[in-house]
Amino acid sequence: MLKIIGSILPKMTDPVCNMQINRFAANGGIYVFESTKYYFCGIGCNKAFQKEPKEYLLGNKKIEM
Repeated sequence: MLKIIGSILPKMTDPVCNMQINRFAANGGIYVFESTKYYFCGIGCNKAFQKEPKEYLLGNKKIEM
């Protein structure tokens, strides 16, 4: 049952590591940049994004997991 429920929950992509996460269970929290909400797998990705959001959004930076 959990697998079925998990598959229908909205997935978001962490902009730092590209991990697919459930937006309702984003362990790394949420950060709003230029009126858009970004969801993170962990606090490390959130902090990295906050330092250089444009670099991650442009694809110039990524963290490999």
